[in-house]
Amino acid sequence: MPGDKISQEIKKIAKPTSSGTCAKAVRLAVQRSRGEKEEPTGIESACDYGSWLEKRGYVSTKIRFADAQIGDIAILKSSPKHCHGHIQIYSDDYKWRSDFVQKEFYPYADGSKPDYVIFRPKNNTPNKIQPTSQQLYKFEKRTFPFGSSLDYLDHKIGLEIGINKFICSAKFKF
Repeated sequence: MPGDKISQEIKKIAKPTSSGTCAKAVRLAVQRSRGEKEEPTGIESACDYGSWLEKRGYVSTKIRFADAQIGDIAILKSSPKHCHGHIQIYSDDYKWRSDFVQKEFYPYADGSKPDYVIFRPKNNTPNKIQPTSQQLYKFEKRTFPFGSSLDYLDHKIGLEIGINKFICSAKFKF
């Protein structure tokens, strides 16, 4: 899989607790996974690594963290409490990692949830917009006779395999 190499590298680097070196950890994982020489970038803040990633074939996306793929890199923007921002990699055990293994996407103990951008390797970025998990499965609550209500799945799922297109339609009618 495209993100396996970087995932393996960040898993070797990340420790149980933060050392405040997220940018260095992610930089090393990127450089090692690409077979590059390990050298500093001169970039001071994690939130400024976007152009460095783009030079290495990553593209910024508008996807949400819930739709991340293995090997995606998230850059959290700076804020008054966190002036350098944060950078992290989504690994193959479905955890976000940087210099430490994170419990959730947002790493801050103070509960901060700054804006972010997810970068994906260019060769792993679909040419067309892919549906999110929420778009694929839309649950709605409907009220039926006799005052009962049921949750049900009501969505058409489109699958594209090669040049053949198949449309599966799942509708539950009561």
